[in-house]
Amino acid sequence: MNIFQNDIPRIQDQMNGDKSQPFGLGLWLDAISVNELHNTEKLTEFKKYLDESNYYAFTVNAFPYGSFHGSSVKNNVYSPDWTTDERRDYTCKVADILAELIPAGITGSISTVPGSYKEWITQAEQLDAIATNILQTAQHLKELHQRTGKKILLSIEMEPDCLWESPDEFIDFYQKYLSANKQLKEYIGVCYDTCHQEFVLGNPGDGLRKFRDANIVISKIQLSAALGAPTPESKELLADNFSEEVYLHQTREFNSESMVKYPDLPNALATGNRSNPWVIHFHIPVYLTELFGGLNTAKSELEAVLEIIQEHPEICSNLEIETYTYAVLPEVIKAESLEASIAREYQWIIDRIKN
Repeated sequence: MNIFQNDIPRIQDQMNGDKSQPFGLGLWLDAISVNELHNTEKLTEFKKYLDESNYYAFTVNAFPYGSFHGSSVKNNVYSPDWTTDERRDYTCKVADILAELIPAGITGSISTVPGSYKEWITQAEQLDAIATNILQTAQHLKELHQRTGKKILLSIEMEPDCLWESPDEFIDFYQKYLSANKQLKEYIGVCYDTCHQEFVLGNPGDGLRKFRDANIVISKIQLSAALGAPTPESKELLADNFSEEVYLHQTREFNSESMVKYPDLPNALATGNRSNPWVIHFHIPVYLTELFGGLNTAKSELEAVLEIIQEHPEICSNLEIETYTYAVLPEVIKAESLEASIAREYQWIIDRIKN
């Protein structure tokens, strides 16, 4: 709770925010925290603290099940995946907790793993298991809605090198495995991360349109930017500044209308063509454009999505900024503090949605 007591008021101060207005929070709850909060006095205490501080929770990042900062995560972030009961049960408990915290009249969201890491799925039976666990979670969300009046949507977050990394892949699965269940499909949506969609060939913003055309709800949009290395010289800076041991940094090499996929930045550095532009899955603060040495932020998807949100604010009510890699950013591009960086990102987004 100390993070809320200390950091959020400082963020509001840097934004010159009106603390009399309710302040929305996105939470990350790992499995240990979920078990500590689920149906316990700690949850009652946490809810009281949020109410007294004029904060409210509207979304939970339930993608990382375990540790996510400070130690090596890499592809362990996808485990347990949706083939397992552990992922289903953890997500249902997250929903129970969010139902206690979310205000009446707000639709909540829980972002989650896109099925599994792609190379782990080798049998059709695994797809059946994934569909079963997702539908059972949707059933839990439906019953929770009926019991509490709080509607919460499961939000599948597509990510590079996962079972669903593009809108087309998830739409195909949804139509084959989920859409026939008309009572439950309204509790299943997508979390559209603009950094992740920077890795999909096509026109920026097309993914949102594809989901809308397929009648799949966009239940959460994560506003984020990727790392771009367009020149051979800029790639020389990647090993010392962005190749690190905590997170997986899937890399794409773009060449005309095609791309080459690398599972992590070291793989690209070892064998990639440095004459072609690269995009790296490394979340960069959204207010940055040019970095150093020719590196930049790859955010054409982010810019396109912000334009769509400005024109059609009804497209999604849950917006979240997600720059979780701040701790491993090179010092030269960090703000003076984490709170200052969050406040700058927040204001940058607000300015573009309102203008």
